[in-house]
Amino acid sequence: VVGAMYLVPQIVLHLGLGLISSDGFLTYMGDHLDVLWKVPVTALGFIAMHGALVFFFSSIIKRPGIASSALLGTVVAGNGIARQIALADFPGARWISLVAPDQHPRIIRDRLFGGSGGFPAELAGFDVWASVASIVVVVAAAAWFVRSRYRRLA
Repeated sequence: VVGAMYLVPQIVLHLGLGLISSDGFLTYMGDHLDVLWKVPVTALGFIAMHGALVFFFSSIIKRPGIASSALLGTVVAGNGIARQIALADFPGARWISLVAPDQHPRIIRDRLFGGSGGFPAELAGFDVWASVASIVVVVAAAAWFVRSRYRRLA
């Protein structure tokens, strides 16, 4: 479901842009072949990070509304807190700036499509590979936690 939320709109957008292109559908598709690998890689980053968080919160919170609120609060508050910490001047502030979970897929997106969003990890001096590593760590930690939790219940 999380994957469909990210991929289906991008496919519809790409096909729609091809249909309204003044150069024609096939010319547009040929000129924008790089999108065929950039969008799935970007979507994979979002799916991995948000999917891991959804998986984690749904395993510890029984009510869907509260789990959704916890996810939204983590994503929104994490970015604001990490931005303030990234600008702080104390030992370790640079590393704490990596706690914003929503910034990492966005950093990957910006690197692939060009541009920079001024995310906390970028302000602290980290590059795109730190974001990839952060996503891998979050996915592994969520998988380990959920597996150990449900293994105890079984």
